[in-house]
This record gives sequence, C-alpha cells and structure tokens, in this order.
Amino acid sequence: MAGNTSSNENTRAAPVPESWKPSLEAFLTEQTGEPVSIRAIDKPSGTGFSAATILLTISAPTLPDRLVVQAAPPRETALFEQYDLAQTFATQQVLARHGVPVPNVRWLCEDAARLGTPFYVMDFVEGRVPPDRPPYHSAGWLFEADLPTRAATWNAGIGAMAQLHGVAADVLDFHQAQAAEDAAKTRVAEWRAFHETLGDHGDPLIEHALVQLGRSAPTMTDMRVHWGDAKLGNMIFAQNRVAAILDWELSGVGAPEEDLAHWFAVDWFLSTGTGTPRLPGLPGVNASVEHYAKTRTCAASTLDWWFAFSLVRMAVIFQRARSVVVKRQTKGLAKERTKGPIRPNALSAHLEQIVDGTAWETYAQ
Repeated sequence: MAGNTSSNENTRAAPVPESWKPSLEAFLTEQTGEPVSIRAIDKPSGTGFSAATILLTISAPTLPDRLVVQAAPPRETALFEQYDLAQTFATQQVLARHGVPVPNVRWLCEDAARLGTPFYVMDFVEGRVPPDRPPYHSAGWLFEADLPTRAATWNAGIGAMAQLHGVAADVLDFHQAQAAEDAAKTRVAEWRAFHETLGDHGDPLIEHALVQLGRSAPTMTDMRVHWGDAKLGNMIFAQNRVAAILDWELSGVGAPEEDLAHWFAVDWFLSTGTGTPRLPGLPGVNASVEHYAKTRTCAASTLDWWFAFSLVRMAVIFQRARSVVVKRQTKGLAKERTKGPIRPNALSAHLEQIVDGTAWETYAQ
C-alpha cells in the first residue's frame, strides 16, 4: 500500500486532476500564511487501490522544496471500504514523538470539498525504496547492490520494526484495545468479514483457508503498536539506515509477531511465490529473528501461523483488488457477467501449501 516515496526506477508520473493544483496552493497558503506556488505535481505509479500519494515541488519562503500529499482514493476504486486519514495522521504524530522514523506530518484536511477527498500533507523523505514491481529480487538498486549492502538494508529494516514494537500499545489510545489472547482469532474474524463483503466475487478457497486458520489460531501474550503492512518496500533507506517507515493505513494495536511474519510473507511472495529466486545476501528467518531479538523478543513459535495468515490475508486483498477492476471494466454490462469467483488470484494456487505449513518450512530453512 503506497505512502511517501523517493526517486527510484519504478516511479513515473501519472495524471493528477487539474483542479488539485490551485486547491492545494490555496490550502498551503492558508496554513502557512505565506504565498505558496506549486512548480510540479506528480502522482507516482504503483499507488494502485490504496491511498493516493501526490508529490509536490513547491516554492515557499519557509517550507521545504518538496512535500507529499496523502489522499483517500475514490470510493469506486478504493481497496478498503473506509480510509480513516485522521487516525493515520494521528498515528504518525504519536509515533514520531516516540522516536519511530516516520515522515513528519504537517496538516490534515478533512474537508472533502477541497480535493474531492480528505487528505493530509507531510514532508518528503530522501532515500531509496526497494521496489515491489519489479520485485527487488529481480531488479532495482537492491538487486544491483553488493551482498553486504543487501544484508545491511534488510537488517536495518528488521531493527526499525523491532524499535516500533518497543512502543506500548496504550500510546494509541484512539485505537480499540484488544485482548492479547484473542488477537489471532480476532484477526481471522476481521478478514473473514472483509472477504464476505466481496459477495459473489469472493473465493471459496480463501474462505476455507481462513476457516482452517481460525481453528489453529495461537494464543498470544503481548500487544504492541502494530504497523499492519510490514515489508521492505514500505521503508525509505538512506546509507543503510531506515530514514522512514511508510504506510500506516492498517496500523493499530496487535501482536508484534504479525508484523514480523508479514515481512517474511511479502518477501516469500515476491520471490518463491512469483517463481523468482530469493536474492542472495538477504538474511534468512533464523538470522532475522536473532537480529530482531537484539531489540526485543518475540514468540518465534507462532511465526509459522502468522506467516500463513499474512499470505491468506494478501489473497483476500488481491481478490478485492481484482473485484474492483472487474466491476470497473464491466460497468454498464449485464450484471450476471460479474458474478462468481474471480480467478486466478496470484495466491490461490499456493493456499494449500500455505495453510499446511509447507511454504513456511521451505522459506524458513
């Protein structure tokens, strides 16, 4: 899911509504009390169905040259039913006060009349983001880096995630508190409910996988601040350190093991899951857990379950994304053309080995 970004080989300009430029200039001028002009306004590709990320190059007496606008997507193309930008904005504010490297957020605008959607403004962060498309396992700056740089980048990300999990859950008092022992079952229930919203576009294979995971859900003991979309590609790196952690739309309170396992799950999907060899030099599971443990401990025995859950959750998201595309492509056509499961989902063929633990066993070797 897109957050702040940096200059990299996967970023290319995409159209932005013409009305946004004067509206944003007026908003920034009102907030600062000084004249602000926008010299360039771009929308990186790859923001997809998630919140829109807009890059501004500006001229202003006291503001930096570049800012980032995070805007909720149009409802008809949105990945999720609702986007609580105010909560995401507040989360980044709180985490910054606790030393977590996040982009500095400046202003929130909940008046949808401005751009046609709520948005907030944050600082641009210099650095490089490991690409998802094409995966960093097959192209991009990390692929071209030497082995020590690859390892250092990976470990810096793991360390920053462990630092995040050092923040107590109660600092996010605007998020609903959850009992640790019910965390896993609650997460399954949430994603089953989300999958059910797809109706005829849902996939019985995904529903079956979620049911199986619910039966084997582990009992957790610790709840911390939860990132929600932990992956290497949601970090900006500068000189082998994490300059910023991105994408807080799914953040909240949860088991830290979910984030760690999701990190592994995305890495698995971008390599083995897509038929690409894993990039040499990246630490494996055991080395990664050991590095994480330098900052805080985790219930490593539950990572296999959370790994499977994360991949099934990804399957739900892919199904939702495909549903949005199909609905958009078939708008105005006969309703019956859009009924029934939408396949192939990129993860559907892997669900059995994901749920039975085979995928984890192979990845964790």
